Amino acid sequence: MVERTIIAFSPQGFAVAGVAPEFSCSNLFGNAYGDWEVPIADQAGIRGNFSADPFFCDAAGGDLTLAANSPCLPGNHPDGYDCDLIGAHGEGCAAIGVDDGLVGSLTTLLHASPNPFTSSSRISFVSSSAGPASVIIFDLGGRRVRAFDALSASGTVSWDGRDAAGRPLAAGTYFVRLESGQERQTGRLQLIR
Repeated sequence: MVERTIIAFSPQGFAVAGVAPEFSCSNLFGNAYGDWEVPIADQAGIRGNFSADPFFCDAAGGDLTLAANSPCLPGNHPDGYDCDLIGAHGEGCAAIGVDDGLVGSLTTLLHASPNPFTSSSRISFVSSSAGPASVIIFDLGGRRVRAFDALSASGTVSWDGRDAAGRPLAAGTYFVRLESGQERQTGRLQLIR
């Protein structure tokens, strides 16, 4: 039995391949070819198993502690299960940011994964503002290169490293900004080719 385990952000392959262990209270998320796939597809959503961003504080920097809102911390399970701590490390930061730690308050959250990325990054956001939200990508010169507008106050968008016209952008650092009502949060994304 594999218990209270996180398998996340593997750049190659499935979360699990070959022999199918039995999982409980485990989070499989963001793996290149899938998470709860054959041979373990029938275990998703049972015995406390789920798929959600674990919100590591700074995975790229080697910090695998969890943000305060991580679904892997006791009391935060997305389905209400009492799984205690999922993973090897407990809470280590108040709110997760894009690439470099804290971004704003606990009521506004902006997170991208994977980061750095080669082909696509999922940008997740939550805002306490009731109005529509926008996720805007800027280059280092401050030029707006892509925008996702008229979004709900929370959700996920996928950015493929292309501008608004569909042209691939150069490798480098980009800024992502969440705008919702009076709230503004900004973080960094690293595109590698």
